[in-house]
Amino acid sequence: MRTHLNEPIIRMILVWITILSSFFLLFTGFEVYYNEVSDNYDRLIKNQENQRKLGRVIIRDLITIEKDFYIIASNIHIIELEDYMRDISDNLEEINGIISILQEGGTFVDILPVNFYDVYEIREEYTYVKIDEGYVIEAIELTPKLLDIERISLKLTAAINCSFYCRDEASRIESEKGINLLLKEADTYFTRSRESANKIFYDSNQRITQLEKEKEATLRYYNNVRWFILVLMVVSSFLLPINIILNVLSVINERNHTQKELEDSRNRLEEYSGELESKVEDRTVELENKVDELERFNKLMIDRELKMIELKKKIDELEDNNILI
Repeated sequence: MRTHLNEPIIRMILVWITILSSFFLLFTGFEVYYNEVSDNYDRLIKNQENQRKLGRVIIRDLITIEKDFYIIASNIHIIELEDYMRDISDNLEEINGIISILQEGGTFVDILPVNFYDVYEIREEYTYVKIDEGYVIEAIELTPKLLDIERISLKLTAAINCSFYCRDEASRIESEKGINLLLKEADTYFTRSRESANKIFYDSNQRITQLEKEKEATLRYYNNVRWFILVLMVVSSFLLPINIILNVLSVINERNHTQKELEDSRNRLEEYSGELESKVEDRTVELENKVDELERFNKLMIDRELKMIELKKKIDELEDNNILI
């Protein structure tokens, strides 16, 4: 009985282990997928944050270039003019590099001058990855505006040089008018360039907000699914052993009931066997009595036949005697 009882228990335990292992593998796989989704959203948000920072650097460089424009137009020394024009050229080159990164992807190193004890500059790296086949439209629109600003800066340099080296008053006044006209023209391009740079900055902000909302909603959904699987796993770890115990008790009850039926059948068989033996004994006694009776009857019959024979002999003798007389 113990062997027959162990078989269903072992089978149910194997089923329980299989179900728990399946839940564990499902939970582990889902946890890996959950982390991959979260990391993917983090990469997208980080990429948009870097795009926003690149847009902020463009705005900063445009403001610096615009400030340098007004500085060099305010009767600075000819030696200082070269330094400012070099700064303008460096800033324009930096903006063009950022535009190239926005179009193709890459890493930009932002160097910020500081004066903290022995630290003179801070370097920050912004890596932007081009995710889809599209382009940042504002970056494309910004390129010709930068060329116009560069063209105006060259004209402004020539006009300032002319104003500085002019001998007569009329030529100087004419150069100053040309400088003012160039500054007005530059204002137009600066305004449009800042609009494009601001668009890059604010579009990145909107995209970051959208991605954060999508991440929150997606992770909330996946987290609910993850908790559902975990609850199923915990409930199964409790219910399945209870089910196994109930099944074991059911098997035990069934075995006990079967054993009881076997014992009842054995008892009935023993009773029937006893009754049969009693009947056999009674029948045997009855048959023995009948045999004895038949033997007595047979003996009587034989004695009768013997007496008949003797009587017949006596009759024959008497008849012989009569004849002789």
